[in-house]
Amino acid sequence: MNFMKCLLLSAAFLMSIEAQSADVKLRVGKFDVTVIPNGCVASLWAGDEYLSPDRIRKSAEKHINGEIVPSQISSPLMVAVVRREFAEVTMLLDSGVDVNETNESGCTALIWAASFEEEDLVETLLNAGAHVNQTDAAGRTALMNASQTPSLEVVRVLIRAGADVNISQSGGAGEVGDTALMDAAENGQLENLKYLLLSGAKAGIKNAKGQTAYQIAIERKKFDAAEILESVQE
Repeated sequence: MNFMKCLLLSAAFLMSIEAQSADVKLRVGKFDVTVIPNGCVASLWAGDEYLSPDRIRKSAEKHINGEIVPSQISSPLMVAVVRREFAEVTMLLDSGVDVNETNESGCTALIWAASFEEEDLVETLLNAGAHVNQTDAAGRTALMNASQTPSLEVVRVLIRAGADVNISQSGGAGEVGDTALMDAAENGQLENLKYLLLSGAKAGIKNAKGQTAYQIAIERKKFDAAEILESVQE
């Protein structure tokens, strides 16, 4: 890959981390790059092993402080969840805030809590009436985001609360038709993968590219995940 192509991809990636809710047009050298809206940025932060916790924290604060417009952490409840302020979350819920409040990217407090692997916050929000299958603007659920992370505990809590393990994404760049099982396979989250299968996730579902979770695992070189999925191919 040549230097200019690397620069283009890096610029697009960095912009997408911080502003997934609106088209972003970049000029890099003689090239024009457009970053396409892709739903709530929580999904990107949940599944990217290369983003450090410090980078995520700084990007989150930019949303909270209004440095990124429109903000995807746009309500006091979302802010408290992202900052892991448990007492503030409880106070806000007790005061009657809308636990399912969303924004134009479809972010919700539950989606943020699941993406940040916060089991206690996920349970608190569900007990307060959070809709477990509510999706972001790209059709992602809290379970899809949690399935990308190492937190089997959050995956369990969501499924026990009624999360649909076979919902397919309605949007997202290159992600139409993806399921939580595909997200777990793509990220090599083996315990999540096993629990999803035990909970009724269908390995034979294909996304818009015609791929099953098994094929995604092979493509991403997640061969341990592929071995699990190969034994349950439908």
